[in-house]
Amino acid sequence: FFQRNIDTSERTISAMALSPDAKLIAVSEIIESSGNKKSLTSVFDVETVTEKKNLMHPIKGENLVSCSFSGDSKKLVVIGKKSLTVWSWENQKIDFSSQVTQAITRVRCCPVSASTAMIITTTGYEHFRLWTKPQEQSFVQAGALPLRSMEQHHKIVDHLWLPNQEKNNQCVIAIRENIKPQNDTQAKTSIDVF
Repeated sequence: FFQRNIDTSERTISAMALSPDAKLIAVSEIIESSGNKKSLTSVFDVETVTEKKNLMHPIKGENLVSCSFSGDSKKLVVIGKKSLTVWSWENQKIDFSSQVTQAITRVRCCPVSASTAMIITTTGYEHFRLWTKPQEQSFVQAGALPLRSMEQHHKIVDHLWLPNQEKNNQCVIAIRENIKPQNDTQAKTSIDVF
C-alpha cells in the first residue's frame, strides 16, 4: 500500500487505470494554471511510486474521462468527452487519435488483445462502439454492438470485458440505463452481455 499527496488546488483528477499486470497505474487530470487548462495523463510504477511518463493530450483542456491499458500494457487509451487517443506511452507517441460525434464516458481494452492487434470498446449516451486494429493497420470503428430497443434513449453507464482464457471467445458485460422509458415514469436499468 502506498500514499502520495497531490496538491489539487490547480489539478482535477478525472480517471485512472491499472495495467493488466498490476505494475503500472495511469492517472488522467486537468491542470489549470493562470487561466490555461492542460489535459495530462501520467503513468506511474506501482512498486516504486515513481512517475514514468507524462502524456500531454492533443486537445488542450479537454476533460479526460477514462483510460485503459492494452492487454500487454504497451499501449494506453485515453478518452475525452469527444475524442479517443491511443498512446505508445513508453515513447510518448500518439499512435491513433480520433474525434467522435457522441459523448464517451468509458473505454476498455480487451484483456487478451496485444498492442499489435487491439480491440477497444467505448460507451456513453446512445453509444457502444467496438474499435479494432488489425495487425500493422490503423484503428477502425467496427460499429455499434446491438441494443435491444434502438428507439429508446440509452446511456451505457459502464462496461467490462469478462475474463476468458479462450482468445476467440470474449464477452463484454454492460450496464444500460433507459433514460426515457416509453410507458413508465422511472428509468430502467439492465445488464447486457455481448
